[in-house]
Amino acid sequence: MENEYDDFTSFHYLQYRPPLHDLILQKCLDASDTFSLGLDIGCGVGNSSIALSKYCEQVIGVDPSTSMLKNTIIHPKVEYQVLLSESFTFKDQCFDIITFAGSLFYAKSQRLLDEILRISKNKTKIVVYDFEIKLNPILQSLTEVTLSELNSPYNHQEDFSGLNASGMLKKIQGKEDLEIDISIQNIVHLLLSSKDYYQILVEKFGASELEVKVKSAIKNSNEALIKNIRSTIFYSIYEVCK
Repeated sequence: MENEYDDFTSFHYLQYRPPLHDLILQKCLDASDTFSLGLDIGCGVGNSSIALSKYCEQVIGVDPSTSMLKNTIIHPKVEYQVLLSESFTFKDQCFDIITFAGSLFYAKSQRLLDEILRISKNKTKIVVYDFEIKLNPILQSLTEVTLSELNSPYNHQEDFSGLNASGMLKKIQGKEDLEIDISIQNIVHLLLSSKDYYQILVEKFGASELEVKVKSAIKNSNEALIKNIRSTIFYSIYEVCK
């Protein structure tokens, strides 16, 4: 996961993230849910940690990417830490809720899961969620290439299947389609915050003034492509059993 973002993609990641973290957590948690300490694994610049903080007294967001962590959004209830390995320094049974927002695909391992179970209390909730913005039609319009042609292995529905997860129960799994309204400038940020999209766009337009070129190309593209962009959200909720 630490190689997924460099300074350039991290900058665009910071500039805009779709306002979906709150919406997804509202579907996964009750409005009355309150937790003492939460852990957000793969926090990025902090959007997911801040969304989680609405349900927690304190949140710790961890990420292996120093490019992300140096751009984190300051929040009084959130502390950020670099994740140096799959082993945590946290004491046993200290977290009440743990979230993965688009990060489990990169972080998934038996060692990490064992550590999660160690630092979780009985009945700790583990929420794994992600979203996919349907940008392939725009990318194809600009470059005649789509990510599907690159056989990207990324799985938006990643969960703990395939691992020994006997210490937890899956309570809910969901998938929903949503329509979202995004400006052209924010579409550019989304495209350039993805390393796969970025590499395709550099091949098409060159690295110099890439943001300006992509924005101009989108403005000149089929207007229908930039209206009523759809997103799919994915979520799984587990409960630790000790």
